[in-house]
Amino acid sequence: AEHPTQALLDLFTIKEECGTIDGLNIGLCGDLKYGRTVHSLAYLFSNYNINLYLISPASLKMRFRITDWLYDKKYWDKNKVDIDKKIESIFEDAINNLEIIRDFNPKDEELNIYIYWMLKIILFLLNNPNITNRIANLYSKNALKQLELLRDEKMEDLYWICSDLGLDVQYYEDPIKINAVEKTNLSVHFIDFIKMGINLRDDYRKLVNNSLSHGYVFFSKNRLIRLLQEYVRNEILKFAKTNKSEEDPKERTDLEEILTEITPFKITFEKIKNLIKSKKIEFSSDYTET
Repeated sequence: AEHPTQALLDLFTIKEECGTIDGLNIGLCGDLKYGRTVHSLAYLFSNYNINLYLISPASLKMRFRITDWLYDKKYWDKNKVDIDKKIESIFEDAINNLEIIRDFNPKDEELNIYIYWMLKIILFLLNNPNITNRIANLYSKNALKQLELLRDEKMEDLYWICSDLGLDVQYYEDPIKINAVEKTNLSVHFIDFIKMGINLRDDYRKLVNNSLSHGYVFFSKNRLIRLLQEYVRNEILKFAKTNKSEEDPKERTDLEEILTEITPFKITFEKIKNLIKSKKIEFSSDYTET
C-alpha cells in the first residue's frame, strides 16, 4: 500500500525547508513494512541524488519489492519510458474519444498503479474538467478489465479491498441468500452503494432491485466489480468537481513547480499540454458528465 499524496506533500516541505533535495542525507525511520507514506517516499526519492537510509526494527523493515527496486536502477530506467509513453497515449485516446486504451495490460499491476496516480496528478495540474471527464470515462472502462481479475478472488479478500477503499462493508462467514439462485458473503452500506452507483444506468443500481437489510445492500461478486469500476471513475472525477471558490491557486502552482524539476515528469507534462493544444480542441470550462 502507498500514500503518494502525503509523500508529495512531504517532498514539497523538504524542499521548502532545505531549499533543495539533491545532496541531502535522508532517513526513513519506523514502520517501513506497513507504512504507506514511506513506500511512496522511497519511490519519489529515487528521482534525486540523495543518500537514503532505512531505519527500522528487523520485523518492520522495508519490503523487498521496494528495496530491490531502489537498488536496481536499471528497472526504473526501463519502466519510466513505458510510463511516459502510456500516459501520453491515454491522453491522446481520451481526447479522440476512444473506448479503449491501447496496449493496456490489466495484469501489470505495479505499472498500472503508477499510471493511475500519474493521471490524477496531471489532471490536477491541468485543471480542466472536460479533459478530466474524458480520462475518467476512458480509464474506468479499461480498469474494468483489471477488476474482472477479482472474479477469482475469495469474497473475504474482496471485503478487505473494499474496506481499504473506505467503504462501509460487512463480511459474513456463512453466505446470505439474496435471491432464488444467488448467495453472497458481502454487503455495503446503502449510502456507499448510492454514491458509487448513482450515475449507472444498470437496473441493479436501484435499491428496489437489491436485497436491503438494516441499512446494508447485499450483492453478488459481479455487481461488486461493476460498482468498483464506477468507484474508480468517481475518484478521477473528483478533480472535475472541485469547488473553485475553495481552491488555492498557489497550491497548484507550487506542486507544478516541484514536479517539473523531475525531468521525466516535465517532459511528459509538456508533451500532454502540447498534445491538447495541437489537437485544437476547445474544452469549455463548463463541466458535464457523460
